[in-house]
This record gives sequence, structure tokens and C-alpha cells, in this order.
Amino acid sequence: MSRSLQQAPMWVGEGTGPCRRASAGLDEESQGAPSPLEGPTRDHLVAHLAADAEAIGRLVA
Repeated sequence: MSRSLQQAPMWVGEGTGPCRRASAGLDEESQGAPSPLEGPTRDHLVAHLAADAEAIGRLVA
């Protein structure tokens, strides 16, 4: 599926909600828990998502 720059704000918005809900449900103890992926903790993955979101925001702004 190809996406255009004009569609970018829409698909960024579609992905933001689920990510916010998932990360908002993590208390301090569960943030440091292992993720379903082998290796990184949940807080490590959230940090990567935040950095990726900032980068995408700069690209579409």
C-alpha cells in the first residue's frame, strides 16, 4: 500500500491513539517489564516510539 505526503497526517493520527492508550496503561512496574519482543523492556520500546514519532512529525510539518 502506497501512502502520499498528503495522507501522512491522517495515518499518523490513526497510529497515535493506539500507542497512547497502550503506553498510558503502563504503571511504573510494568514499564520496566520485558516486552513481548526478545530483549527490550516496554519502556525501551516506548522511548523508541516517542523518538520515531518526533522524527515523523518533523517530516510532515
